[in-house]
Amino acid sequence: MANYATFSDGALQAWYTNFVDVALLNAVALDLDLGEQTELTTARDDFDAARAARANAAAAAISATADKNDNRAGVLALVGLFNNEWQANPLVPDTLIADLGLTIHDETPSQIGVFTPLNLLAAGNGNGEVKLNWSRNGNVWGCSFWIEVSYDGGTTWQLTSSTTKAKAKLTGVTIRPTAFRVRAERNSQISSPSSASSVYLAAGPAEPVEPPLEIAA
Repeated sequence: MANYATFSDGALQAWYTNFVDVALLNAVALDLDLGEQTELTTARDDFDAARAARANAAAAAISATADKNDNRAGVLALVGLFNNEWQANPLVPDTLIADLGLTIHDETPSQIGVFTPLNLLAAGNGNGEVKLNWSRNGNVWGCSFWIEVSYDGGTTWQLTSSTTKAKAKLTGVTIRPTAFRVRAERNSQISSPSSASSVYLAAGPAEPVEPPLEIAA
């Protein structure tokens, strides 16, 4: 026997319609009087009408929601228009802006921090060329990376070049070994240096060539 109590509304309506049709065709065998037959058909028709009304209400709710969202967008656009106009007007005091429930614009420029570059890797080809790659570690585009070099195993460091990219190709590297590290710089904020990475060249003079390093074009 079908578990009609678990049917969806649509499936129950189809099942019940068949139920009523079969019952009416066999009214005598089922001992259904006219009142009972009317009760069966009325329940069928009422359920069908209620389902149709619900479908119409759902469609109306979707339309009403879309209309509400359009009006909400209109309100926000209008407030944004006047907000920008009043915020830019020096004759409108901040106290009035606050009374309107608006947030007073802060004209103080925000500082975006800098972060220590990560995963620096230096690779030399033996011909005075070294490729450097590192992770930006959240530093925004436009941040400068200062490349520092050490010829004495990291005791002293000197700035040799800079780039806005997270990589560099250097030429003129002739000291062995040569260590590199990278700092991030933005708006006079300077990060702590990355971990050092060294290259060991097969040969080279005892002193660096002047200028010590150049970023290849």
